[in-house]
Amino acid sequence: MTRDLSDSEKKMVSTVLENIEKGQAADESTIEHVEDNFWRKFRKVVGRIPFAKDVLALYYCMEDPATPLAVKLSIAAALAYFISPIDAIPDVLPGIGYLDDGSVIAGVIALIDAHIQPEHRRKAEEFFSG
Repeated sequence: MTRDLSDSEKKMVSTVLENIEKGQAADESTIEHVEDNFWRKFRKVVGRIPFAKDVLALYYCMEDPATPLAVKLSIAAALAYFISPIDAIPDVLPGIGYLDDGSVIAGVIALIDAHIQPEHRRKAEEFFSG
């Protein structure tokens, strides 16, 4: 079961993405929060989200010392949204709970795609291939 985002859900996702684009959604403590909580959430949901490789590539990009801080902060904001149990659509809803998370992830990828290096995508692929 899938559905489109409602107008209010679209507005929340749009606001998150606007704040990310303006650099107002995160600071260095957000990066620390993501580092402390990412793997617990990712391992819990990895089989239920079709955008898992993208999430993981973003995480590896954020962790790369060569990635500019502004890009790291944008990624951290999106991953913090992904980690958070409170968002536009509760994650516990089967089939639709990660629709808003996927929209935020896709939005941040559109903003910073040039910084996701082949190495980040390769590491994400390797995670899934064993």
